[in-house]
Amino acid sequence: MILEPIHDTPARGPHPEWLVSLLPPAPQVAPNHATLVAQELVQLEADVEDALLRAVETDQSLTNLEDELQVPREDFSGVENLSNEYIHNASEFVMISLTGLSAVNYERYQSQVRRHQMSLTQFATSSQRLGEGRREVERFNDHVQRRYSTATLALVRAEVNFSIGIVDQSLE
Repeated sequence: MILEPIHDTPARGPHPEWLVSLLPPAPQVAPNHATLVAQELVQLEADVEDALLRAVETDQSLTNLEDELQVPREDFSGVENLSNEYIHNASEFVMISLTGLSAVNYERYQSQVRRHQMSLTQFATSSQRLGEGRREVERFNDHVQRRYSTATLALVRAEVNFSIGIVDQSLE
């Protein structure tokens, strides 16, 4: 005997798609804390990597500018923080005598130094946040390990594996 689906004709009932539309939508499960922390760590690691690349790029740009202007970085330790107003108001002769550079070149140099300092600060901040995130994960893992003994965790794993085996057998 061949069974015919109940939706074979309009007299026998609606199509299953219509019945499914009557069901409420599946509830959305909020990600647990461990998942959120793991996602945040991945993002922080990417931020640190990007910040490091920017710091390396700005350092290379600064080195290239120093080579172009033929001045070593050490020569500017005392005059790096001259204000833009001072640079604009100072005569070309004063700027050259103070820095060995024209006002325009000194502004280029000062701008590149600031860009490099900002990228180093961003790298340090990102690295610090990543370290804090890793410490949070370690604290969470320590809490789990203290709360559940090794034997309890082994039992839970065995139960999960057993349940997976039952599900696999039922699917075959």
